Amino acid sequence: TYRMTFQTKKYTIQIILTQVCNKVLIILGALIRPSYQMIITFQVVGLLLLCGTYVFFQHRDVFPRRGEFSRGIIGYKGYGEVFRFALFSAPTQYIPNLNLLLTNRLVLWMRGERELGIYASTHLLESLFFAIRSGFSTYWLAYVYKNYTSEKKRISQMVDYVVLVAGILFGAMVLFRDIIYMFIGAEYHEGKAFFSLVLIGTVLNFVDVSTSCGIAIQKKTHLQLINGIISVALLVVMLLVLLPKYGLVGAGYCVMISRVTYFIAQTIEGQILYPTILHKTKFIVSIFVIIGFAILPSTGLNVVLLNGILLFLLLFFILLYAKETVVIGKSIFRLVAGHRA
Repeated sequence: TYRMTFQTKKYTIQIILTQVCNKVLIILGALIRPSYQMIITFQVVGLLLLCGTYVFFQHRDVFPRRGEFSRGIIGYKGYGEVFRFALFSAPTQYIPNLNLLLTNRLVLWMRGERELGIYASTHLLESLFFAIRSGFSTYWLAYVYKNYTSEKKRISQMVDYVVLVAGILFGAMVLFRDIIYMFIGAEYHEGKAFFSLVLIGTVLNFVDVSTSCGIAIQKKTHLQLINGIISVALLVVMLLVLLPKYGLVGAGYCVMISRVTYFIAQTIEGQILYPTILHKTKFIVSIFVIIGFAILPSTGLNVVLLNGILLFLLLFFILLYAKETVVIGKSIFRLVAGHRA
């Protein structure tokens, strides 16, 4: 309820505490006894305590007040629609985790522990985009659901800004991959050839926050689940075929194709149900550029030539969104100037 009522500070605290339960308690459990049982016990107990605490503080929002049923203020009418929405949307949240789990298992089975470690190291970079995506979607989706009829123009304009930010950050990470990997162990440097193939899924998930919102607005969440199931099935089939022969680079391409397929399906269905893309040609070109960022490091090109092409694409991408770049630049300048004043 904090999210839907735009209580920013309370929701931020709630998210931080949830992350503490998901991350810190896992480490604490491992320090006490390095076993799955201890780690899972700490995490589950922590989450139950946190959930119970917030149910206590938010019980007026969660449970009906005395007499509200008898006076007809609230009832169970319409709960079937709510249940169907939740039934299909809840499993969708775990599709990325399922993709990760299956890929790791197949890499371990077919390529061994060493290559699994190299592949898993790419998720360090993926976590950056995931954090950005989570922070943006937390408030943007709530805003969209509340204002999708009255603020459609602003919601549509946001698509260009989201694509711009996603493209610049992704392109810069790929261009400066050698510098980034200086902070990662030398034994994982083989990941430079395919990390962008893995990372593109999270990048496109960031973009699809602004392009697929029509699915939720029109309560067609079963489409998300179907798209997710298809992407997982596609991933597994491709991994079984390509991973033994092409190794980790092949795994990267499997992940990319699966996630791009999911993104395309989500975007097409979302646009049919609630159009938000104002400049379709520019949007399509920008997605191809982002895919180019992902593929280029795996081509084996000379480093100088590769970086030259990446720099050209990054500058082209910025020029493609020149208007939006200027707006963001001015906003940052005003923010910095105001902070100094």
